[in-house]
Amino acid sequence: MELFINESSLHGQYNDNNQFFRAFKIFLSSLNKISEIKNHKEIFKSDYFFYFSGIDGIFLESLIKNNPALNQTFAQNLQLLNPKSWQKNQMHIDDCSYEFNKENFVGTSVAEISERSLVTKDFFGFLLNFSESKFGSNENINVLKNTEEKIFIDSVISSEDIENWLINRGFIIPAEIYDENSRNPPTDYQTVLKDNLIFEKTNYPKNNGRTVYKKKDSNELWVVDSAPKHAGSKAHIEVFDERTRKHLGTSLYNVVNLNTDYKVDNRTINLG
Repeated sequence: MELFINESSLHGQYNDNNQFFRAFKIFLSSLNKISEIKNHKEIFKSDYFFYFSGIDGIFLESLIKNNPALNQTFAQNLQLLNPKSWQKNQMHIDDCSYEFNKENFVGTSVAEISERSLVTKDFFGFLLNFSESKFGSNENINVLKNTEEKIFIDSVISSEDIENWLINRGFIIPAEIYDENSRNPPTDYQTVLKDNLIFEKTNYPKNNGRTVYKKKDSNELWVVDSAPKHAGSKAHIEVFDERTRKHLGTSLYNVVNLNTDYKVDNRTINLG
């Protein structure tokens, strides 16, 4: 499999350091998830990755140096993955156009993975995007080569997305039962959220990298708490009111039972 870090998903979309670092933590968890993939994999990034902007006018390189702890974690993750420069073996054609939403991404990882998916038999790979980017949160994007040839590229943001991609592509068989000794929070299909008679996915922005679900016939939004400190026997789901966005309480990951004892009055959910 060929996995590409999408530098173009950084385009100054974050308003301040807090917003950027929240997104960067999701990105780091995705890098860590990629490092755990046992199948043969190659990771690629652009030579210009560090010169894209998380906050308008500020390069990624400058932003992460402002947070030494995150910078160190990022460096360790990159060392584990050892991403290659795709420019050293570029396959896409500079004279062609590779458009997404009418923007030409020639010279970027978007164009490179698009061309490789065309010319490589049985191609498996995805673009790793930063959250809240122009590429959205869909499982794939449609790239148009030379305004006529459609190319569908798999797209991920969070570690949950990567897990789902690996399952959907047959690389791993999911464990249906959550291990309460795990240091990672449960995946959605290991919780009550997998019951589509009770819950439905929403198109709201991911909450700390996790999909937001709506409990049918209610105004309740349910989302797995992704904090590692709440993994294992402490695994639970946070519940919010869709209308007010306010916190309503929590439920254990394996039951549908809102417990208002754990309601946090000043907590809200970002719905975009």
